[in-house]
Amino acid sequence: MEFGLHINRLLSGESESSLEEFSKVRRENEALHRLRQACQNLQYGERSSLAANHSDETAHTFLVIDPNAEDRGQLEQFGEQFMVHMRSAATLKEGKRLARTPLLTGVLLSTQAIPEDFSLREAVEELRSESPLNPLPIAILDEAGETPDRIRALWAGASILLSKPLTTHTFGRAARRLISLCRAQKSTILVVEPDGHFTEYLSRQLNPTTTTVHSEDSPDLLFDSLERYRPDLLIMDAHPGTVSTFDICQTLRAMPRWQDLPIVVVADGNANQTRLAAFEAGADDVVGRHIDGVELQARLKVRLDRARLLKERADYDMLTGLLTRRAFLEQLAVRLSESRRHERNLAFCLLDVDHFKQVNDVYGHLAGDRVLEKLGQLLRNCFRIEDLRARWGGEEFAVVLVDEGIDTARLALQRLLDEFSQIPFYDESGRRFHVTFSAGIAQFPDQGGDVESLVSVADDRLLRAKRGGRDTIVVGHR
Repeated sequence: MEFGLHINRLLSGESESSLEEFSKVRRENEALHRLRQACQNLQYGERSSLAANHSDETAHTFLVIDPNAEDRGQLEQFGEQFMVHMRSAATLKEGKRLARTPLLTGVLLSTQAIPEDFSLREAVEELRSESPLNPLPIAILDEAGETPDRIRALWAGASILLSKPLTTHTFGRAARRLISLCRAQKSTILVVEPDGHFTEYLSRQLNPTTTTVHSEDSPDLLFDSLERYRPDLLIMDAHPGTVSTFDICQTLRAMPRWQDLPIVVVADGNANQTRLAAFEAGADDVVGRHIDGVELQARLKVRLDRARLLKERADYDMLTGLLTRRAFLEQLAVRLSESRRHERNLAFCLLDVDHFKQVNDVYGHLAGDRVLEKLGQLLRNCFRIEDLRARWGGEEFAVVLVDEGIDTARLALQRLLDEFSQIPFYDESGRRFHVTFSAGIAQFPDQGGDVESLVSVADDRLLRAKRGGRDTIVVGHR
């Protein structure tokens, strides 16, 4: 119908920009036709689900870095089938430049594109340093015939390890995983309003690379939506329907889970009484329905940045930069729920720095802090986006490897231990010393179906590692 209206406008000369509008709508309709045709011909279930995920968002863009032109061409064809944009580069240097691409969802990096003087982790860090999305999801492509090194990919921070040649099936699964990880890195805004006009306006003003907007037309389902989307900011119409916006604000402010959630109320520009009632109910800001786009962006950015800063102060340990125990346990509950729902493994690991009291007594507390800080830095820079790392308490640390078994976790921690034990530390007088750690690992669901049992098993194995001489990792009875 809209396409026909543009044709009539073009023929009648009613619009000076009709030709441009006609071309735009034609392209949109051609894309829609290709999407429908692709959905009709799909052979794999994940293809249709991937296409469906694009219906309410800006199209995703993947970057392929591979010196093999034939392989790049094949991946570009897969991208066309799944209705995603593909950009390609033959070298890591060129890929770094393209990593700045707006709306970049993820990278497929061939090991053949990594220079000889670069490690895989260095290549991953180089790409992420250029991307506005932090951290950028990355999949590693191993060459055909190579033995996939899962530990190396995990250690480098890559979330997916793929072996060539790829099929449409494996590409679809990888694309869906990268999209999911990309969404998790964005700020999320939930808008509650009856007509959707402000949501549409807001979506046009914000950068989809860094922000995702969800909407709900009724406050009746607000708490379900809060649990589903876990927004970083909530925007509510002053008059959303049967439930009072101000009652909702007061209720959220009384709930520990949501009391720090930034709330912005949308009201008529001259409704002073409404504005006052919103602030009294606990809203952080009130904006007019026709607020200037630049001002809207600035005011929301202030709220998001301040909320993020407060969350970092509450959720992250100042010395190590890792999650605090409380924040870690909250996120672990979510990971366990996902693993249970999808029937996947999860490895829970407890680490303890060996002879740490002796380090403090002999070399000083400042040297001890440097040991903890360095181990925290190693943990932050290794592993994948979805894995959890925390300071469990004192000189103890916790690591969760998602969708991994106990054997993979042991190898990954052994690599961490090998690297950590080689790092030289110095006290104030220049004396040099080295430090190791001990660890215990439990696997979900085989060795624990909830947080308490996983902690108990891992802690028991950590204790046996220390009693057995330290500088080791225990994964079972022996």
